[in-house]
Amino acid sequence: MTEAESIRIVALDGPAGTGKSTVARLVAQRLGLEHLDTGAMYRAVAWACLEGGVAPDAGTAVVELAQRLSISVGSQANSTVVYVDGRDVSDAIRSAAVDKAVGPVASNAAVRAELVARQRHWAAMRHGGVLDGRDIATVVFPDAGVKVYLTASAEERARRRGGEHEGAALAAVAADLARRDHVDSTRRADPLQVALGATVLDTTSMSIDEVVEAIVRLAEGSWPTLPNVTGVAPPPPSPPPPPPPSVERPHVVSPLIAPRQRLLYNTVRAAIMAINRGWFKATYDGLHNIPDGPFILSPMHRSYVDTLLVAGVTKRRMRFLGKDTMWKYRWFRPIADGMGGIKIHREATDRESMRLCLAALAAGEPLVIYPEGRRKEGPVVRDLFDGPAYIALSAGVPIVPVGIGGSADAMGTVHKFPRRRHIHVIVGTPLYPPIDVRSKRRAAPLFTAQLLVELQYLFDDAQRVVHGFVPDH
Repeated sequence: MTEAESIRIVALDGPAGTGKSTVARLVAQRLGLEHLDTGAMYRAVAWACLEGGVAPDAGTAVVELAQRLSISVGSQANSTVVYVDGRDVSDAIRSAAVDKAVGPVASNAAVRAELVARQRHWAAMRHGGVLDGRDIATVVFPDAGVKVYLTASAEERARRRGGEHEGAALAAVAADLARRDHVDSTRRADPLQVALGATVLDTTSMSIDEVVEAIVRLAEGSWPTLPNVTGVAPPPPSPPPPPPPSVERPHVVSPLIAPRQRLLYNTVRAAIMAINRGWFKATYDGLHNIPDGPFILSPMHRSYVDTLLVAGVTKRRMRFLGKDTMWKYRWFRPIADGMGGIKIHREATDRESMRLCLAALAAGEPLVIYPEGRRKEGPVVRDLFDGPAYIALSAGVPIVPVGIGGSADAMGTVHKFPRRRHIHVIVGTPLYPPIDVRSKRRAAPLFTAQLLVELQYLFDDAQRVVHGFVPDH
């Protein structure tokens, strides 16, 4: 079985009223997988907003609320059960008030980033699953083995949804569905659309059993090694587990550094910070997110000056990976050594590089790794390699994403010398690796995908500070 086959994802997307959750729950039972109703997660946040007196379109306040919430979503035989901070809100999130509030909440890009990260973590811990929503195959798992887009006529969807609201007029339900469709398909963050390679199923004249059978056949065709469990009765339903307890992260004391190394590092860093503030007019945000112990700092990379800029996020000595050719210039050796450079020989194996990285982290020192590898161009963060995620999983340390706005303007690929430009650096919230991962190779791509989402939002925010707008992606 290949790595791709070992993580079995069934991604179901589509507008409201197409029966996604019911179908997804039955498909999961047939395939022996777990089911996650991602729409219930957004409804849970919307319910919490109404309960806590936070306007659903309040922006930052909604994001902060979403980040604090403990949301547990599980499936029983015929329903989805949802807990928010230990409170059963399964029925409350289906109210008409939540129907109206969930649109603005789901359109909040930062809220989506938070919940997408949780959805990927959920699947990684279970080595797959059946997930339904509106961006599963386009954003959450674009490489899913099975991608299905469910649709139905407007009249049929209104009739189905009308049954969920006692006494609701069909015309009013249809109008509400049309409003939600417009919000979902036109929002800037992860709009509803058919994913590349997805199978479109028009369920207007199909029974639930027929839809389930069609998706199960797609799964069996996509996963040749998947045993045919058609007809096998699902296990007895069980309530979802309570919200997981918070995990105490150990406080790691910074390592002892020889006085001479400390003096050299402080001297070099002081000179760099003078350049950052005086020449680049660098400003920093989110410095409180830097952890006490070892961590991997993962900035996006658009300029040669990025390394100078990230030196300002903490006074602690950080270790930087560098090719051995950087040490061939006599004048640069003191800078490379003073900045905690780790010399990587060109002929060195990946295993040797891994050993050096793990040794630095084991010593309690932060490590800087650019997940994009070489410098990239443009406003989109893409093509991250799994190195930082794999090392973080191996060492059990968090990854701290960093967005940098304006560094390409100061010294891009076409500039030979740095120019005076305002640069803004934003340090994001640490991303802690999953606990008790069975396979790092399986978990690393999912962890990398979470990092990519965070980097893109931080990059956009930093660009907004520098330019007043976000360049088109």
